[in-house]
Amino acid sequence: MMRDLADLGTGLADVHERAGAPSRREMERRARSAGATLSSSAAQRIVSRRQVPSSPEQLVAFLRACEVPERDHAEWLQAWARVRRHQAVELNASKTLLDLQEAEAAEDPSGRVTAEQAAQLLSSAGYAPAERYRGYHVPWTVRCQVCTAVKRIRLSDQADGRTKQCTQCDNDAERTVQEVWTALFDRQQWKEKGMPPTEAEMFRRCRVAGVERRQSRLHITVAAPSEVFATAGLADTSAWESLIADAVSEKLDTVSEVIYVTYTDRLN
Repeated sequence: MMRDLADLGTGLADVHERAGAPSRREMERRARSAGATLSSSAAQRIVSRRQVPSSPEQLVAFLRACEVPERDHAEWLQAWARVRRHQAVELNASKTLLDLQEAEAAEDPSGRVTAEQAAQLLSSAGYAPAERYRGYHVPWTVRCQVCTAVKRIRLSDQADGRTKQCTQCDNDAERTVQEVWTALFDRQQWKEKGMPPTEAEMFRRCRVAGVERRQSRLHITVAAPSEVFATAGLADTSAWESLIADAVSEKLDTVSEVIYVTYTDRLN
């Protein structure tokens, strides 16, 4: 009934338990006594399900270390071969899918993203290379163009939109916006900016629900109770939007534009 790596790993771990859970040193000794080779580290990785035997010989050595009768070895070898065939099919299918994804993004007739195109895609995502380009789906060490933080990404994730702005940049922006929002509750600041105290009071019932940074642009989401939507204070947003934008820009000189603020009803 074993079909994939997880099935085989679970089965071998169960064999180990039924054998009395011998130590990895004891398993190495038993295998050697039976004329097989099984290192203690390999035994530990198999028992902990971090790997399955890499060859029929290693599988037999593991079985002997767990004192599995020789008459049962053939069935285990059949299961190992079946799992390997299934794994090969899955890997081929996965490779085909990855090739198709790269071909869709590639500008080169070969269907591959060249180093030149990769550099352009990386720059548009807000990063600079910290090592040479090795492949569209290969982890790539890069440096954020805004905060200079180093991280590992896959170019395919950036192109597909799954990986967004640098995490450190997002955290810095989130913290700054929260600080700005709290400071703007001060009645004196609202008064200096020409905002009536009654409207400042309304904003005490709202909160910053999300901040997303896209290189030099900042997207802010404000959550407000539904009854606040109906007030005149929120009907004209141009005044307080500019307050937030100006205050954020003073603290984050790499932000050139707060491009929109949306409102949700998440507090109800």
